[in-house]
Amino acid sequence: MWFSASPELIGDLADRPHRRGLGDLDIGFGIAMLLVSTRHGAFSSAGRRKVLAVRDAARNRLWTAGWRYRMLSRMAQGSRNNPEAPVSIPDTGGLGRARSVLCALWRLAVCCLTGFLILSLLLVMLYRQVPPPATPLMLLRFAEGYGIRKSWRPLDEISPALIRAVMAGEDQRFCLHHGFDWNAIEMAWEQYQSGSGEVLGASTISMQTAKNVFLWPARDWLRKAFEAYFTALIELAWSKKRIIEVYLNVVEWAPGIYGAEAAAEHSFHKPAARLGPTEAARLAAVLPDPLDWSASRPDADVLARSAFVQRQMPRLPVRLPLPCGKRP
Repeated sequence: MWFSASPELIGDLADRPHRRGLGDLDIGFGIAMLLVSTRHGAFSSAGRRKVLAVRDAARNRLWTAGWRYRMLSRMAQGSRNNPEAPVSIPDTGGLGRARSVLCALWRLAVCCLTGFLILSLLLVMLYRQVPPPATPLMLLRFAEGYGIRKSWRPLDEISPALIRAVMAGEDQRFCLHHGFDWNAIEMAWEQYQSGSGEVLGASTISMQTAKNVFLWPARDWLRKAFEAYFTALIELAWSKKRIIEVYLNVVEWAPGIYGAEAAAEHSFHKPAARLGPTEAARLAAVLPDPLDWSASRPDADVLARSAFVQRQMPRLPVRLPLPCGKRP
């Protein structure tokens, strides 16, 4: 004999999950009512919807119970393997989000560093054969309204007097070091620490080439670090002849005037190949301050510095072909 439940009883049972939660006995009783009453058609479609709500609640409760059982089993298994280890539940809150942000930042930093290294190596190898089309300083001066006037010349078309004059005024040990004059750096550092007098410059022609070609004109430590990096690169990848050839063609000689050819035409109305020792010494003398000093209208400071450069030119440790013979 089949048992039949009234719709009122089934409806009261279906409403229990919404009033005070659903117990295990309620779940079993509700499923039984669903089976029996559905077979005999004891209630309407509205009552059937309520009974289906009981069934869905039962399914959710069984799923939750199974999840709890699996978690407790894993924790018990971990405790058996390591009895002294504290029981921990994975953290999915603020700490997890902070770790995700740090990982993303780390990946971004690695990508940026890798891109910088690849780009710097490509530029150094490219400029070993190709003249740099422009430099950061040129673009900055152009934005300031000075314009850009330059004309590339190979080293063979530049006066040997100008090559000697620039070495005498900027880096007399150019052929003896590998990018860094450590004696000059040590002297400049000692004077900087003592705080007495003007800080000496220890920049070599290689360092000035790296700064002019690749970097911005500033005196901060970050730029110095990049300058050391590019100096090491060009000393490894370029010859001494290529370093001074690039330097003489990109360095600023006057506002908006870059390279030996443009400087010779601007100051003395002649090509760089025809410069004499006095003219070359004047051009070399204005390199520390090309915006305020002029080779064509020299003041007392320029004349004094050019005289010093002319005295030093015959004493340079150079070999033919300039600047350093056949040294790579």
